[in-house]
Amino acid sequence: MVRHRWWLRRTKCRRSWRPHRPGASSGIFNGGYTAFGQLTAYVGNLSAGVFYMNSYTPQFGIDTLAGSNAAKVSTGGFSTAFDDRVNANHFGLVANYKVNDGFQVGGWIGYANARVLGVDTVGAPTGNRGDVKVLNYAVTFAFPDLLLKGNLGGLVFGMQPRVTDTSNARVAEAIGLPDGRSADRDVGFHIEAFYRIQLNDNISITPGFFWLTAPNHDARNPDAFVGIIRTSFVF
Repeated sequence: MVRHRWWLRRTKCRRSWRPHRPGASSGIFNGGYTAFGQLTAYVGNLSAGVFYMNSYTPQFGIDTLAGSNAAKVSTGGFSTAFDDRVNANHFGLVANYKVNDGFQVGGWIGYANARVLGVDTVGAPTGNRGDVKVLNYAVTFAFPDLLLKGNLGGLVFGMQPRVTDTSNARVAEAIGLPDGRSADRDVGFHIEAFYRIQLNDNISITPGFFWLTAPNHDARNPDAFVGIIRTSFVF
């Protein structure tokens, strides 16, 4: 990246100007990207898949809007443009087994190895270079045609993204881990129940309930209880 002033000289005029610096998401090579692939196999009542994704983000780390603050791998705290650029390898395994017409069991496990590159959004060195390991998993239970044909009941138990290790104290502090820790303090769980009511072929209503133990993977925080209702239109 050009960091000095340069000049444009012409025959009839001379003008000095500074080239435009690409923003966090601009340019072919400076912008963020995500490349992924998935392979899924079906054997009888079992379906299983493996997933790989490579991502590069000039800002906001690997934020998935879930999990602990540190698991987002954001060194800017979402309040400044001077966030470290992050490259990450994501791996996943998902499976589902149909026990019978009224019951299915499944789940997934996801792992990300994120590398903080030690260069901020505008290209300045930060000294925060290092690796952050993030894990999440869940077990799911589905009940097709529960109570009425076309409806669906579901239960989910799992762990939202959690930092399990960091390569050095500088990176751990930069992503927000407290007290010199290399991982999130505790393990919090995600417990969810929902019931999809299929009104017709195009409209469904899904009331649901979330229970988060130890939010932010910190047992000092009180448990969070959230009720939701969603209406879906499919055409």
